[in-house]
Amino acid sequence: MHRVRGTRIPFCPCAARLAVLALLLGAGGAARALEPGKSLVQFPHSSWQRSEGLPQSAILTLAQTPDGYLWAGTWEGLARFDGARFTIFENHTTPMLQARSIRGLATSKDGTLWLGTEAGLTGMRDGTFFPVTAPEGVVLKDLRTLLPAQDGSLWIATLGYGLLHYTGGHFQAWTTRTGLVDDYVMALAEGPDGTLWVGTTQGLQRWDGKALRPGPPFSSPDNAEPSVRALTVDPEGHLWAGTEDGSVYRQQEGKMRREPQASMPGNPISALLVDREGSLWVGSTGGGLLRLANGQRSVLDGAQGLAEEAVAALLEDAEGNIWIGTEEAGLHRLKDAPLTPYGRSEGLPHDVISSIHEARDGSLWFASLGGGVTRWFAGQMMTWNTQNGLGHDRVRSIAEDNNGGLWFSTQTGLSRWQAGRFTTTLGHPHGLPSGPVRTVLVDTDNILWAGTQAGLARWNGEHFEMLTKKDGLPGDKITLLKHRTAGGFWVGTGGGGLAFYFRGHFTLVASEGYPMFSELSALHEEADGTLWLGTDEGLFLASAGHFTRFSQAEGLFNDRIFQILPDGLGYLWMSSNKGLFRVRQSELEAVAEGRRTRVTSRAYGEDEGMRAAECNGVGGPPGIRARDGRLWFPTVRGAVVYEPAHDKPPSPLAPMRIEELRVDRHPVPLNSRDIPVGEGNVEFQYTTPSLYPPRQLRFRYQLEGFDPDWVEAGSRSVAYYTNLPPGHYRFRVEAIERDDGRVAPMAEMALHLKPRFHQTLLFRGASFLAAALVVASAMGLRLRQSRLRERELQAHVDQRTAELATLNADLRNRLQELQSTRERLVHAEKMAAVGTLAAGVGHEINNPLAFIISNLHYASLEVKHAAQQEPDQERWAEVEQALSEALLGADRVRRIVQDLKTFSRVQPEHPQRVDLHEVLELALSFADAEVRHRARVVKDYGTVPAVFGDEARMGQVFLNLVINAAQATPEGHADEHEIRITTRQDEKGQAVVAVSDTGIGIPPEVLPRIFEPFFTTKPVGVGTGLGLSICHGYVQALGGDIRVHSTLGSGTTFEVTLPAAPAMSAEPSPPAPPAGAPPVWRSRLMIVDDEPLLASAMSRTLEPEHEVVPFTRARDALERLRMGEHYHLILCDLMMPEMTGMELYETLAREAPAMAERMVFITGGAFTEAARAFLDTHRLPCLDKPFDPEVLRARLRSLLAGRDASQSATAA
Repeated sequence: MHRVRGTRIPFCPCAARLAVLALLLGAGGAARALEPGKSLVQFPHSSWQRSEGLPQSAILTLAQTPDGYLWAGTWEGLARFDGARFTIFENHTTPMLQARSIRGLATSKDGTLWLGTEAGLTGMRDGTFFPVTAPEGVVLKDLRTLLPAQDGSLWIATLGYGLLHYTGGHFQAWTTRTGLVDDYVMALAEGPDGTLWVGTTQGLQRWDGKALRPGPPFSSPDNAEPSVRALTVDPEGHLWAGTEDGSVYRQQEGKMRREPQASMPGNPISALLVDREGSLWVGSTGGGLLRLANGQRSVLDGAQGLAEEAVAALLEDAEGNIWIGTEEAGLHRLKDAPLTPYGRSEGLPHDVISSIHEARDGSLWFASLGGGVTRWFAGQMMTWNTQNGLGHDRVRSIAEDNNGGLWFSTQTGLSRWQAGRFTTTLGHPHGLPSGPVRTVLVDTDNILWAGTQAGLARWNGEHFEMLTKKDGLPGDKITLLKHRTAGGFWVGTGGGGLAFYFRGHFTLVASEGYPMFSELSALHEEADGTLWLGTDEGLFLASAGHFTRFSQAEGLFNDRIFQILPDGLGYLWMSSNKGLFRVRQSELEAVAEGRRTRVTSRAYGEDEGMRAAECNGVGGPPGIRARDGRLWFPTVRGAVVYEPAHDKPPSPLAPMRIEELRVDRHPVPLNSRDIPVGEGNVEFQYTTPSLYPPRQLRFRYQLEGFDPDWVEAGSRSVAYYTNLPPGHYRFRVEAIERDDGRVAPMAEMALHLKPRFHQTLLFRGASFLAAALVVASAMGLRLRQSRLRERELQAHVDQRTAELATLNADLRNRLQELQSTRERLVHAEKMAAVGTLAAGVGHEINNPLAFIISNLHYASLEVKHAAQQEPDQERWAEVEQALSEALLGADRVRRIVQDLKTFSRVQPEHPQRVDLHEVLELALSFADAEVRHRARVVKDYGTVPAVFGDEARMGQVFLNLVINAAQATPEGHADEHEIRITTRQDEKGQAVVAVSDTGIGIPPEVLPRIFEPFFTTKPVGVGTGLGLSICHGYVQALGGDIRVHSTLGSGTTFEVTLPAAPAMSAEPSPPAPPAGAPPVWRSRLMIVDDEPLLASAMSRTLEPEHEVVPFTRARDALERLRMGEHYHLILCDLMMPEMTGMELYETLAREAPAMAERMVFITGGAFTEAARAFLDTHRLPCLDKPFDPEVLRARLRSLLAGRDASQSATAA
């Protein structure tokens, strides 16, 4: 083999060696593996599509390199994944790949990544890609499976060209002419003894180091050799084979025997994997994914959440995760987690679990809000509901009596179960108040107690006795009943606090500083009597008569707590509306004692095994610690269990890597040490590759020689520096895990920015010398010219005295005019800068604001729909209100950006009908900072007609008048002065606006000149004298007039008169659809926007009415259109990188004019001159970001209706 000049990718050898060491250590001990006892649907399942950065949705092959990166081969190139983002390598940017499609990937012992394509073999080592050329006679095409052998060589399977062996730079080939049964080699595997197994479409063969020999016979009914699609070898050395007909075979006693438990009949086997726990994983084309662990079969397919049932590749990474490549649905990952969920797929009848109880016989009981109660015993689940005698299917609480019976509190009362059936039902006829019973308890005397909204109910054997505040309870709303260690039981209330009942009396738990909270929902009692209380206002510690409150301010993850459970390992676990979290008990006690100020909370949610990160607290108990030490919690999607014995310590963080260095926006090799400084703009991109990424990772970095200290970057994985001076630097970066303080090994690199020539000492010395010579020459020339001029002036001094006086006067006038002109130009430049800034800010805000508004609107609709299906209306109403408030806030941001754009005249002047009151309100809002400390504003608005003009120019007129009025009044006396805005209509029907102040007034001798250009009464440097002149000119240009009335010492009034705008002609409304018309057809829309979040948000907004196909690159959209795909409308961003919306339109106008006519442009508001000219020329529909979802849908209906009408007219 020979190496040619390769394509280099960013690489840090030091970091790579550290990464290799870390991964080896992880694989040897702390690395996680998927628990064999769980089913596949109980593992957290994540997926990545094109919208998350993949180049294409088909994942053909997978591999992992020792530096921790995951590599995925697709039809459109190679993707590298660090756990957070993808980096794409394509053959047009990385020519050494040789071809677009990557069909095979493998990593050899020396860390080389091998890539097989239809065009040949490529390697990547130390960050450099290099192609491998084959000698004459060896066909290196259509490579499929790559298998690094134990001896360091490489086996290569091809489709149609046989088997290849590559070692020491030499190739050896086998085809049907040299002993191979078929040239289509589908799979390879190596046994512990070095035996190579070869799977082909005509059966199985083995290579023993000398020759190809037949493999073990298959125990198929007809003894035929099947088409082998996948091979693997387990740790005991047994060969497994997957075949075209969906069968899986295992080598036993010299034969390949079919394993029915591992087979998927009718679904060709595409991949086999044996993980570090010895479990067999089977991927199929059509049947999804199967795992066989300890004889138990578990399947993950479309019904269980795998979006695509065609599995193409499987990989177990160094951290124990299982990666699944699919043919159409991208990349998927299953990972182990400390929590295990139980829900409908495990046998529970309902998603919303309210309470969990462990009975004396060891069985577990689950109460649900709608599905009755379920008993789990000896691995079997059995459910009882109203059909089996339960009083109501909405069950909130469970308690066990001394006779082994179980009491369930329901929506209508209490039901008792014993010996497999319900024996008693108690409710309103027995003295219980109407409504649900929240909690139930049986005390040590076997007396039944029920907590209700109206007090505490006690059963006397015949009816219930009600106890309330009159009987010593702290409140009537009972939220908690729990046995007390010292006898009796605790009673928690809503709003009244906590009490305990003992020997017939209630005792209020009170002390100095006793906290009052609206609802007490959880209580944990220590052996010494210390209490931990969970409320809706945080966690309270009650010890020695004192209360200590912990909230989010002290580091608590959430303030609303449903349950508190110790795990026996020093942690308190708490459930909340936002999932589970745990806090070390010693940290809480240290805060209570004043030895520290905050605690560290570790949150557990969907990434840790929950199916929904929301627990339930409506019943009792809302979680238990079982006798085996496991912690159970009810959630809105089943129950979850935490097993302390199975909670593995986290693996060490992977070493930091500096992935890319950019100088002046251009990539620079990481091994470069002397780099021209250019503009001094330097960018470092870094990461810590981990395919089991920590939940809370924060970065910090320092550029030695520039940064005085570490810079906290949060989750941002890039460091920017601008205008760096030449010099020597060292960049250092590290990562810290917030939850447990783990630190990733630091990465660093040295950097030397070479000075540009004009920054060198040589250039500076030469420049100083040249400047000195120029100054000396200029001084000599100036001296000679002065002497000559002196002689000329002396000769003509008498006869030109008058001329000089006239010239001097003219010169003074010109200087004054030049000064005024300069000030006007400075003012104009400032306004232009404001306009440019407003356009940029508006564009940068409008893009994210668009998908924020769309997603909020979508979430609001979903919540409203969910609320209609859920009984707990109050909670959903709060969520809906919060979303409505968020929508109002987002709309305020949208209006602020629109006002900023309007007032700064970002757009060219556009006369239109203008509402004067809206313009006045806008001017007053902009002048508020100038006015508020000088005068109060009084608005006396009458009825005025609309006027015709440019809204921004007109706003500047009134802003100028309001600011002049404010500056005419002294600062600091706002209560003594006023600015009055009056509007009315005069006898000619014109609009009249008067701006009056109570300031110092204008001297009478000044009034005639008040509208002259450059005339000002303000001190030098305060005004330009242009404002009133410009206002006067613009008002007169509109056919109006502006007059001033002033009394010295009393104030001034400026009165603006403007002609009314002509009446608007009524636009015909579109015809209504005929009665009984069929529903509108579902149109097909294409969305092209380089902002992925906006594209997905628009898709979500429009999907109910339209079929939406989103693209983030205009070139991808163009390719699909060239393939003949049809769309009724194309919504395209105007300004995008690579290919703009304008370029896409021009291309379609040439190639597919019908599609070009269907384009609707969307824009955030920042236009180049070319963009404005394009829109003015083509007059295509244009929608401004952000969109109101209802307005957007209505506008699209209008556009689609217009197209239908146009097509109907053409057809007619």
